[in-house]
Order: sequence, then structure tokens, then C-alpha cells
Amino acid sequence: MKKAGRGVSWGGRAAGAAVAATLAILLAATAYPAVRRGVERRRGMKYAEKVRAAVEATLSCRVTPPANSTAAVTEDLPEESARASVVTAETREPAVVTEAAVSRGIGGLLAAGRVSAPEDLPWRPGEPEPAAWESIGGCGVGGSGGAGDVRWVGRRVPGGRIEPEATISYSAGEDLETARLSFKITSQLPNRFTIGLSVPYLYSERWDSDYELLVGEHRPLRVSSLGDVSLLASRKFGMLGNTSVNLSVGLPTADYDLTQDGWHIPYDAQPGRGKMTVSLGVEQVVDKYYGPMIFGGSFNYNGGENDIGDYRSSSVSAFFFASLKTEKLVHSLGGTLTYAFEPDRNLGAEIMDQPQLLFTLQYGLEISAPKYPMFMSLGGTFSKNGLDGYSVSLGVMTAF
Repeated sequence: MKKAGRGVSWGGRAAGAAVAATLAILLAATAYPAVRRGVERRRGMKYAEKVRAAVEATLSCRVTPPANSTAAVTEDLPEESARASVVTAETREPAVVTEAAVSRGIGGLLAAGRVSAPEDLPWRPGEPEPAAWESIGGCGVGGSGGAGDVRWVGRRVPGGRIEPEATISYSAGEDLETARLSFKITSQLPNRFTIGLSVPYLYSERWDSDYELLVGEHRPLRVSSLGDVSLLASRKFGMLGNTSVNLSVGLPTADYDLTQDGWHIPYDAQPGRGKMTVSLGVEQVVDKYYGPMIFGGSFNYNGGENDIGDYRSSSVSAFFFASLKTEKLVHSLGGTLTYAFEPDRNLGAEIMDQPQLLFTLQYGLEISAPKYPMFMSLGGTFSKNGLDGYSVSLGVMTAF
């Protein structure tokens, strides 16, 4: 086994290659969408000009009645009415085609199905052009699915394709305290896809009575290390993109068998899992005038058993969050219910009296600064035994 803070796991090389490939995709995604949008915008403008020309021609057209149509129309009318009803190309005033008339004409043609905009255009004539980044509710790629995870609910930063985010959190339970600094970067791709990368750094203190007997003093097991890197992906669905499917894949990049004074640090304080993990979730945003509501669920494969006998059970989660928007603030309140299928194991020994059903309640507050919004949250995790732990978090993000 490795000493705390030294060495890398067996999956380091493969994980490093995966991280490098993800970074390359992120860099390519920075340039490709701008080029594609430029091409699509030019196509859209050409199409819009064709539609506009057709509408203007329609509004400006002149109708010249046949030579015998006047007699047929006016033979039974009084003389003055007949003269007033006679319209010829020489006496009619040219029509004035205004911008409002053209817009109404385009809208009417689209509504009637007489013309249609290509599906791959970035916008349709007569509609406002959408922002490049549309993150409703702020869950976005790699949404949380397990108990204790922080869920950002707010306006976030519109108008950017690359979105960096930094979050620092502190959580404390009966015998474990953890400070976590997480860096995440996501990038929007065409066709409503988003990819991202998350890198955490952990500092943990784990209290173990058996270890204290070994060393003969009251002190914790300490861990300070990078955690497993996660690859993130999501896809939005629906007319407004309010439904999303989120995928998170954890790579075994961090140590999972650290020791201190020859004592194996318990599995829940290890920075890594030693196995690949997968979380697949679905979430729905419901827009309300007072703020969005978000609900959904996920299945979380937590790696199973690694090669030293540490085991983390798979779980399912369901969550619901509501928010209240003001001019500069977004308040949110919600909870996540998580059920683990079986108890975990540490070095092959089953964790006794471990609750399998957890409920995490979270209150969040976003300060909606234009470029650098901040998010603060306070959460508590409950089980049948009462309060199991609490957490506080602070996050900041931007977009470009």
C-alpha cells in the first residue's frame, strides 16, 4: 500500500490520455462553433433576404383588371361609385412597404407554411436570435445525482461557449471532515451537446479509534491529494431545451490505497475509488415566473469493489429544487433522496449500521453578477439516525 500523498494509481496513464483528449476536444470546441455559426449566419441572412424579397414583391404587386372587367363590375352602380371603383395601373399610387409590414408578411408566410426556414439555421426569420449559451436553471452538464452534492440553481452567465467554474466546500460528519476544491470547465458543442472536465483536490481528516490505539495518541488520519478526474457530457432535448440527459464518468486517476503509520486509511477518506465510476441522470426544468423548478433522477455506479477489497455500492437518486428570483439574487431550496442497494465494505469488512437511505436538504443563494456570479449553499444530510452531516459551499464561475 502507498503512504498518504505519494504515488499514483495503476490507471494513471490511461486516465492521463483520456484527460489530454478531453482538453484537446475542449480547445477544438472553442474555435469550431464560432466558425460554424458564421457559416450558418451567412446562410440564414441569404435565406432571409430571399424571403424578404418575396414578401416585398407580394406587398408591392399591382393588379390590372381585364379590359371588360370594369363594365361587368360597374354596370349596375351609380356613376360616381363606378368611377371610384375603377382602378388602373396608371391611376393607382405605389404601395409603401414598411419594415413592420415586411415582418408581418414573413411571420404570416411562416405561420401559413408557405415558406419554411431550414432546420439547421441558428435562428428563424422573424424570431429573436438566441444567446450562444442557454443554461436554464444552471444545472447543465454533469448534474449532481448523489447525496451531499452541490447543485447550482440560478441565472449563471449567458452568452459564452466555454464556462469555467471553481467550487470550494467543507463537509463534516461524525468521524470525517473534508475540504474540497473543485475546478470544472465545460464547452457547448453543436446539436445541443456539452462536454466538460472536472478536477477535484481533497483534504480530509478521518478519526479512527483503532488507529489511535495503534499510535497511542488522539490524532486523525490525514489525506491531501488530487481526486479522481471526471469526464462530463450532456444533451438537451425539447423545443426549449428544458430536458437534459447528463453523463459523468469518473476515471481512476487518484490514489485509493493510502496508509498512515502503516494503517490503511478507511475507504471513505481515500481520494480515489480505484475503479471507474458512472452516473447517468435525467433532469427537467419547469419555467415559472418566480424562478425555475428542477427535478430529475440518476443511477450511480460507484465502482463496486477494487483490488484491495474496498467496496462502494451502486445507488439511485431523485431530486427536486425550486427557486425564487429577485433583481440580483436567486434563492433555491430543494432536496436529494439517495438509496444505496447494499452496505459498503472497507478492506472486505462490511460497514455495520450504515444507512442505505439518505436525504440531503440544500439551501442555495446566487449573487447574480453579470460576468462572475457567485453561489453559496448550506446543506444537511439526514438518515434514520438523524443528522449525519452538514456542508457549506462557495462557487464562482464565468463564461467566454
